[in-house]
Amino acid sequence: MTIAAFKVDPRDDVAATLRNIAVGEQLLGVTAAQDIPRGHKIALHDIREGQPVLKFGFPIGHATRAIGAGEHVHTHNVATALAGSSAYLYSPSFDPAEAS
Repeated sequence: MTIAAFKVDPRDDVAATLRNIAVGEQLLGVTAAQDIPRGHKIALHDIREGQPVLKFGFPIGHATRAIGAGEHVHTHNVATALAGSSAYLYSPSFDPAEAS
């Protein structure tokens, strides 16, 4: 079995897909409601219109419409919160080189 998607933070609303996902596939406790391309996001639960969307524990945007669990999450239903922002900085709390 290969990993199909991942989420980083337990608060995340979405998971990033690692391969193309077919409608009906089960992953991370949800069923894909539509085909989702590799590298895109899947909603892990229902997201209300206007609600911030969290990925990596950080708000990446807000839902421009209600998004159901298992739906494809992308520019058609999320407005970015990252444009013009210099506040987002990925800084892991560990050094991956120390893990080996």
